[in-house]
Amino acid sequence: MKSHKGKLLLVTIVIIALFVSNPDINKHREKIVEKFKQENPISGFLGAGELVKEIVAYDNYYLFSYGKISATNESVSFGIAGFVIVYKSLDLLKYKEMLPKEININ
Repeated sequence: MKSHKGKLLLVTIVIIALFVSNPDINKHREKIVEKFKQENPISGFLGAGELVKEIVAYDNYYLFSYGKISATNESVSFGIAGFVIVYKSLDLLKYKEMLPKEININ
């Protein structure tokens, strides 16, 4: 009986820790812009990463979260325990039609 209480307490502590440390949308956006700048140094230097950041949506599952491109619903990042991993390439031209019309990139 004692063993079950200890396991239950451990699982409860882990769940609470994951809940508290779940990355928010700003953390996802920050990592996505960082990845974009690594892949596209010139356009990243010119601020294009900020444009990509604007089309990022956020799915919160309380213990973990996903960052995705809002118009396509394509997941690009995964967050858990305070960490965000961007696992897809971010090609700005691929999402060009989703950017505001006053921003013209060719």
